[in-house]
Amino acid sequence: MSDLEKQQQEKKDEIDTQGEKLIYAIALEIFCISLIYTHYPMLDFKNKYLTPLITGTLTSLLGQSITQFCIWVKCNDNWSFLLSRLFPKISNDNSNSKSCNNGNGNDKDNNNDNDNDNNYRDKQSHLHVIERVISAEEHFKFGCWGALSGLCTSIWIDFLLTSFPERPLICVLLDQTIGNITMQIIYVVFVGIWDGNYNGWIHLIWKLTKVSYLIWPWVSVLSFTVLNSEWIFPFNCLVGTAFGVILGFHNN
Repeated sequence: MSDLEKQQQEKKDEIDTQGEKLIYAIALEIFCISLIYTHYPMLDFKNKYLTPLITGTLTSLLGQSITQFCIWVKCNDNWSFLLSRLFPKISNDNSNSKSCNNGNGNDKDNNNDNDNDNNYRDKQSHLHVIERVISAEEHFKFGCWGALSGLCTSIWIDFLLTSFPERPLICVLLDQTIGNITMQIIYVVFVGIWDGNYNGWIHLIWKLTKVSYLIWPWVSVLSFTVLNSEWIFPFNCLVGTAFGVILGFHNN
């Protein structure tokens, strides 16, 4: 095997392991979010601003992990490798049974190796996408955004509930006009400064605002008319995870 082939194989192995790492990251993030949600009233009472900051960070990280995993699956469909890493015993049993039942197992393995080589060559155009998207830097960026948006959202919700008690309609209208548009502007400015790209801000704000109005009006109505005040922010963060996946795909 030439040095170039070794480098390509090492790169492929490194990319293959990203799926396993992302699954563990998603599991850890869900576990941490579950702990916070089960104790949220107590945590929120003890620290009014630290809890929303941590909650926003974790839910944003979860959205980014899901985004990266979906992109990994789309660009690299090596599910057998991922399953063998997560469930080695099952994979070994399956491989042993196949070798016992098939007399021409070596020939089939050689054919599979050739197919894998061909598939790997076909995937070269996707490698740069995976390398760019699946990174700790993207997690850090969206973690910072989650902290910022979580803090701003918590302050905004408290302002609405304090300024307009028992007036949910006004809260919804203000939330979906001033609040929604302002958050899209903050997001676009944040990403633009982070990436050093200042082109097309107005177009991007308009595009994200249109997408947001497919989701957030319903969330706002449910938040201010049905939910107790202490659960409005956690519910918004939960929905924000799904919206964060949309933002992550758009950003990539």
